[in-house]
Amino acid sequence: MQQIPSFENIEQLEGNWYLIKKTTQQNDVVNSLEIQCLGKLYWEISKINGNYNLKKHFASGKNCETHVIKTDGLNYANGRLNYREGDIVKSELLEKLNEKAFKITEKSFANGETILIETFYEKR
Repeated sequence: MQQIPSFENIEQLEGNWYLIKKTTQQNDVVNSLEIQCLGKLYWEISKINGNYNLKKHFASGKNCETHVIKTDGLNYANGRLNYREGDIVKSELLEKLNEKAFKITEKSFANGETILIETFYEKR
């Protein structure tokens, strides 16, 4: 099993991580997805009262109205960012591309075929 590069600790993840690109891959064909409101979509990881927090900032609509999703129970271990978003427990495997970039890879299925989705973030 291949080990993917990861950040050493959650301190390296503190800051704002902006969504810069999202791609899909199906049948060896890679497509870049058009992202509306680019520049207003980011994750904010901060330390408050000794605990780390994740706020997901996103925008929608023709005026790119901004919204924030607050999460609970944020921790980072073995390359995975774990947290609760409402009643859902999430675990995101972060692949470190460099000190200021990572990607999250997900698999989805449609019509019996696997679709690979990669979401790229950059620290600013």
